[in-house]
Amino acid sequence: KIRDVYLNLISLDDQYEPSHAYNNTYTLIHDHHVFALLGEVGTPTSIAALPLIQEQGMPFIAPVTGSMALRRPYNPNIINIRASYNDEAASMVNYLANVKGYARISIFYQNDSFGQAGYSGLQLALASAGLVLESEGTYPRNTEQIQQGLESIIKEGRPQAIVLVGTYAPLALFVRMAKAQYPLLANCTFISYSFVGAEPFRDALAGTYENVIVMQVVPLPTD
Repeated sequence: KIRDVYLNLISLDDQYEPSHAYNNTYTLIHDHHVFALLGEVGTPTSIAALPLIQEQGMPFIAPVTGSMALRRPYNPNIINIRASYNDEAASMVNYLANVKGYARISIFYQNDSFGQAGYSGLQLALASAGLVLESEGTYPRNTEQIQQGLESIIKEGRPQAIVLVGTYAPLALFVRMAKAQYPLLANCTFISYSFVGAEPFRDALAGTYENVIVMQVVPLPTD
């Protein structure tokens, strides 16, 4: 209740699929006549909803994504409350290159707009540090088909660190399989973008925590 107005929260499940996100957004706007959308989860789903949001000119509040597509060009109706993936990537590379002294950094990412956002952010950060990507591998969204991407990373390079862009179940499987199958990755650092969710990722790792890092987005302590 805000100023004698009662708010009603209507939630629809898009199953992390862009087509469902678009249809749900259309339903919320045209059938439920909502005045704002709150907390859309994911980059591909948020991007799918974006044309409808722009068409209606309604507030799109706190999407759970760091994609630059929700930041550039600037849209006053999109209210972001978290850092961008470019910001996260810059912090990752600063730590890996300047603190750990690593020069061989690879990436394993979800093969969609979310993964591409993380990939682009990492490439920019590496370029700023005078580094190039060691190797890369991908997996399809909403699957645990990680083996081909893992083999691609090892075939193309010898990473000291692997940046992870995806959801917790496939990324945890990737880490477990990498450590089990490739002794050369025994001391590799695995570092994930924050979207993975630290707690479910930890649980899915099933004890294989060593050298695994998850980025976190927190408010400025001085704000």
